[in-house]
Amino acid sequence: ATYLSEGITTHKCTKCNAVKKVETPCLESNISWSFNEGTKTLTISGTGSMGKFFTPNTILWKEVRDKTVSVVIQSGIVDICDYAFYDFTSLKSVTIPSGIKVIGAYAFHNCKSLENISLPSSLTTIHIHAFEYCSSLKSVNIPKSVSNIGYGVFRYAKDATPVITSASSKYTVSGGCLIETSTRTVIAGFKNSTIPTDANTVTTIGRGAFRGINMESITIPSNVTTISIHAFADCKALKTAVISRNVTVIDEGVFYGCYKLDNVVLPPNTEMIGALAFNECTGLKTITLPSTLKTVGVSAFKNCTALSKAAFTGSSSQWSSVSIAGSNDILKSKVTYGNAYPTAMSTTTEHMVLDAEEVKSDAHITNRYVCSNN
Repeated sequence: ATYLSEGITTHKCTKCNAVKKVETPCLESNISWSFNEGTKTLTISGTGSMGKFFTPNTILWKEVRDKTVSVVIQSGIVDICDYAFYDFTSLKSVTIPSGIKVIGAYAFHNCKSLENISLPSSLTTIHIHAFEYCSSLKSVNIPKSVSNIGYGVFRYAKDATPVITSASSKYTVSGGCLIETSTRTVIAGFKNSTIPTDANTVTTIGRGAFRGINMESITIPSNVTTISIHAFADCKALKTAVISRNVTVIDEGVFYGCYKLDNVVLPPNTEMIGALAFNECTGLKTITLPSTLKTVGVSAFKNCTALSKAAFTGSSSQWSSVSIAGSNDILKSKVTYGNAYPTAMSTTTEHMVLDAEEVKSDAHITNRYVCSNN
């Protein structure tokens, strides 16, 4: 063995330089485990770190993955390792002792039978994707001790409506959204979340914050100025999104795979549509684009097969100055010029619309309304 990195041991022949790679678990502490066939309970015991495992298939107890209904972690262990219970789809209950400080990446990935989990007051860190695809999750507390929550912790928890029962000094909960206080960023939203309307609470929708959530509508209030990449990607039930005029960038993949979006009206100050922004929005029929638009990223409208009209509010000469990257032929073929902004429609309809009062506050379009039936 000549090299070890992230669980892969590399063996290199000294004569012909041929390379062989072997997946190897790397343990940091002496732990043991046992499984009770009668109760379907996995018990993990020992002291110190649970260990380092760099893929789900290097976990020592992987053989009971499909049978485990409950997990008991005994006192003395200080962390839950990466991939610890990855794809434990029958897991319903977990006992986590005081003293656990870290929950590793993908630790409870796709534990789709897990409904509730109680996190100890000793916890400081929840790493990326820890509860990803936990579709039955109803309740999880964020202790005040937590100072670091990674990206995508609740990603694709499609039907989850978790109740955050406490808040840390670094994170708050408002409107059912988990918010990083210092940056005023929503880092996780859920099916019944409402984005707070206070600029002192929220100004940013974080990366993938609502990705894969099973919701039909969302209102992004005027205090929000930034929507980060993949914020609402794969929200396959999403029919309505109300976006304020203070958002100027529709970032990369923001509405990727939102199949049920029908008619889209972008805010009147939009300058950029990022790559893949509406990719795979196969139900999208019309979109209104403001004259302020400068850039459309690669594949932003790829596979928008139902698109029949792209209503640009500026002139044809203004449209010619818009930089449009590749794989957007359908957008270019459906564009029309000099269109007025449509009257803002009710959020109960299947449309992405502007907030009515914000449209009226824009002096340059005050008298440019058309009947919504047009």
